Amino acid sequence: MKFTFKPYKASKGSPQDSQQDTTTPQQKRKEQIRRAQRTHRERKEAYTASLEAEVIQLRANEARILQETKALYAEVGFLKGLLTTAGVS
Repeated sequence: MKFTFKPYKASKGSPQDSQQDTTTPQQKRKEQIRRAQRTHRERKEAYTASLEAEVIQLRANEARILQETKALYAEVGFLKGLLTTAGVS
């Protein structure tokens, strides 16, 4: 599972739109910083969730591969036993 960033889209009815004319540059900057922090947290949470899902997938693959390896070792042992009983070395 590959993680991809989604672009930030502000809601159309956001309160910032109606207050843009009455806000000072300092207030605008604070709002911009808050939005950036929020989107950063959202991206970080999404990335963390994707990594956790990948870890689960990799652990499942590892367990499956270990099980297949054990089965193959058992089969090799069985076949070696057959060869030994047949007198082939």
